[in-house]
Amino acid sequence: MLNDYLDTVVVVDTDTHTAYIGVLTTVGEHSLRLVDVSIYDRRSANTEYELYLIEAAQHGPAPSRREILIRHDRVVAISRLADVV
Repeated sequence: MLNDYLDTVVVVDTDTHTAYIGVLTTVGEHSLRLVDVSIYDRRSANTEYELYLIEAAQHGPAPSRREILIRHDRVVAISRLADVV
């Protein structure tokens, strides 16, 4: 199922205070690899999460990392950024 999201911009919600927007390039045995990643930290954000996602969907995410790995056991939800309404 996650392979259907390869090479698309996805939103990854985790069980921590952090969410990620980036291009899913690899689904490994233990982790996901995203590139051109924008990170949303719920603890220090000035914008509500839903508004952040809408703005990213409309204008594109603003990457702050070239690459990141996210462990599967931390992922709560994953969706295409294009599916944000």
